[in-house]
Amino acid sequence: MDRGKIARLMAIAVQLQPTLPEASIVKLATGPFANLLTVAAKYGLMGASTALGDTSMAQLELFFEQGSASGVEMTQNEFSLGIAHLADTALSESDIPFIDKLKLQHKIHTYVTGSQSYNGNEVLDFDSPATTPLFTTSGFDPIDVALGEGMPQEVNMILGKPACGKSTVGISIAISWRKNVGPVTFLQSELPHSAMRMKIDQQTNGAKIWVAGEDKLVYGHRNIEQELVRLCEEGDQDRLIIIDSVTGMCGDGSNPANRDKYTNLMMLLSAAKNSNRAVLAFTHIKRGVTDLADIEDVAGSAFVERLSGSMIQARKGEYMSRDGRGEVKLDVIKNRYGALRPTLTFMYDFLTGEYDITDDGSLPDEFI
Repeated sequence: MDRGKIARLMAIAVQLQPTLPEASIVKLATGPFANLLTVAAKYGLMGASTALGDTSMAQLELFFEQGSASGVEMTQNEFSLGIAHLADTALSESDIPFIDKLKLQHKIHTYVTGSQSYNGNEVLDFDSPATTPLFTTSGFDPIDVALGEGMPQEVNMILGKPACGKSTVGISIAISWRKNVGPVTFLQSELPHSAMRMKIDQQTNGAKIWVAGEDKLVYGHRNIEQELVRLCEEGDQDRLIIIDSVTGMCGDGSNPANRDKYTNLMMLLSAAKNSNRAVLAFTHIKRGVTDLADIEDVAGSAFVERLSGSMIQARKGEYMSRDGRGEVKLDVIKNRYGALRPTLTFMYDFLTGEYDITDDGSLPDEFI
């Protein structure tokens, strides 16, 4: 148990009297300090001293001073994310039954995203300027053109069948974003690092484009969830978050446990996009879909549909050469900020990431 983190949470509890999760989550996160944190949030320092007969005022003051020594501004977000991080860590180390872990994870993430909200936590004047642009040109033209004005500050979904090139396209977009906009966090739940390393080296040809400490590759379900929680609090208004893939984290969405995972992950992605530039999430379509997909054909469709700003289906075309070049078709099936354009087609080198748009999906002049 990290006493320094507990002291910080206790100091925030005294100062802000923040919203607490249910008692089981507080107990999971803070162990023997759960009662202290609860009464501090409810009664403040003086009230806690009265409520905790076995703890002196001097001891509480010392603990409070330790937690507030940094002088950093205290917020509800810091408190809720701190509780969630400690609870997630404790949960990963526990040996309770799997189904009970799922239930607790749902409660933790509901608490965090409830305090974060899907669209931010601000009270602004009507004429307040936006600090983050709504649209960003990623530099990867097929996506920018398909969406009309670039990538919006949303959870943007790219969906397709297995082996349609989603991971490779994700790397191409990450490279373009790093060159044109800013940092990238790539959350990888399917490919091992050796495969990612090979694909990245093929597309960069050894060029040094990444910035140490800014651009990150994250592997493993627990690390991905913890990184998303961190990015909710410590975001970067130029950062692109890529996750490959949602289905790799959550399964096919065919049972209640999977659907709970989709709910939790989509809530985290939606909260993370508020303090960053955009989220790009790769996922799969349901089995049995042979051609153009509909919104309801996405794995975990109910929550994915609701919280996605845009959804693009990626399909391989008929042409594929032996040297790794092939035709890719993009169909926009949801666009919160624009029209659903006709199919965009581009030739794509699945080794180097080079592309050439052969049909941008523009409507003929007589239809404009």
